[in-house]
Amino acid sequence: MSAEIKWISQGFMTLSETAPIEMVHYTLMCMMMREDYPEVHGRVTFSRRHPLACYVGSMLLCFAGVILGNMFIGEPLLSSSTPFMTNGSVFRASLVWYLIHYMPYDLVYKFCSLLPVKLLIVILKEIHRSGAVVAGFQYASVLFPDSCFIISIYAILRATGSMQMRIIQRLVCGVWSPVSIEFLKPSLTSKMSACAVSMLLIHSTGFVPLSIELFHLFIALAFICVKLAFFLKRIDCFAMPEQFLCYAFLGGLADKLETMIQLRADPEGEEQAALRQQSQRQQRHSKSN
Repeated sequence: MSAEIKWISQGFMTLSETAPIEMVHYTLMCMMMREDYPEVHGRVTFSRRHPLACYVGSMLLCFAGVILGNMFIGEPLLSSSTPFMTNGSVFRASLVWYLIHYMPYDLVYKFCSLLPVKLLIVILKEIHRSGAVVAGFQYASVLFPDSCFIISIYAILRATGSMQMRIIQRLVCGVWSPVSIEFLKPSLTSKMSACAVSMLLIHSTGFVPLSIELFHLFIALAFICVKLAFFLKRIDCFAMPEQFLCYAFLGGLADKLETMIQLRADPEGEEQAALRQQSQRQQRHSKSN
């Protein structure tokens, strides 16, 4: 590996843990909280009517990875490994929350919503997420070296905690939204993090002869490319592989074979199925007209 690539990979590793990247994460979480207002009580009035709920909900999103990760492995929230033991992280998150919600004329929120600025925020956020995946993987590997399951779940929670915390954040804001549970429809973020953890598990076996810094660089670049494709063109890179795997291994192919066998055993059933499909096509055609 050349010295330039090694320097860049180490720079990415260090950059993901700096305070500016942390503030980018807080900015995106507070913007997510604000953009959730139409589903709550109205964009303009909620932060004015319920400032405490707005603040608590924003902090839950900002520190969701730490909260859920520590709860999962049984560590206290007030430990040396959490940001709550120092004033810096909580102060920065509170400052970003105030600027996003209460700046006169919404200057900060409008500036961050500009497309070039939002693109930069998304890119920096994915660098932060890749660092959270690698850091969570390394931390859990020390505590639970013989459990790939615990290591994987902890790393995913550290990287995608805000997605899992969404239902609790909305509940704090007065809305019970069970459809927002991540298990019902995993987000692109969760899929990316799960793939990154799988690659880290392969890397930990020594099968891939790369340093962890260079591997982190590859993960960060992959996160950025996948997220930009979805952000700009709404392209889900996991859609086709997911459909193929679900069809091949989660009942789609078996159901198709079962239907074919039933139709071959019952020719009249085959005719009825053909007539039913024809009538459905006619109904769709009439609705379209």
